Amino acid sequence: MSKLRRFAIALILVAGGASAVSAQWSLGEQVTVNPGAPVTISTAQPDIFSLTVNGSLTFAAGGGVSITGNTSSAVGSHGGTGTMIIKSGALVKSTSGPQFFVGVQGGDGTLTIEAGGDFTLTGSLGLCANLSNESRDPATSGTVNIEGGLGVSYFNITPFFPNGPGDPYVTAGIINLLPGGVTINGGRIVMSNANALGSSGTITLNGGGAETRGGRH
Repeated sequence: MSKLRRFAIALILVAGGASAVSAQWSLGEQVTVNPGAPVTISTAQPDIFSLTVNGSLTFAAGGGVSITGNTSSAVGSHGGTGTMIIKSGALVKSTSGPQFFVGVQGGDGTLTIEAGGDFTLTGSLGLCANLSNESRDPATSGTVNIEGGLGVSYFNITPFFPNGPGDPYVTAGIINLLPGGVTINGGRIVMSNANALGSSGTITLNGGGAETRGGRH
């Protein structure tokens, strides 16, 4: 059985702020990053089963991991707020589960891939997903900022929302394709639940590019 380790809330105060914790993960671990001291990965890690980020996680230069378990991973999950940053020289791969979520079930997630960073998924990247009981409270939001490389089969914006009329859902899935950012997709780029109950998604193309197997866009 996979080992489960949680990074508990820590109050390590240095110069008035929380200092970063350098982590070392174990093979097959179910990793959860909770609120508290930010976690930094600066070396290549063994393969892990899953990754849930409800705190702050940074992959620095030289850092990386492969997520291989048969389950979805997430940044900002089930009411939590999570941020994940992949810096230049860092490499993260995910072959696990059908989707990697940024903002799921009342969570607020932000994924940033800086210039020189790389994130590769075999599945889709789901933004602003509400799974159980079509819940809409608390609000769910997911934002992806791309300055580096992102390989993904497709973006899935606001999946699993009910369809039909409703009040505007202000927070939703946001993709910012910034200068230098490149996404390499499968046969399609975006699947969006456009008729979801009051939900919406936003894609901003600001100097970046997107490629499918059919060519560059």
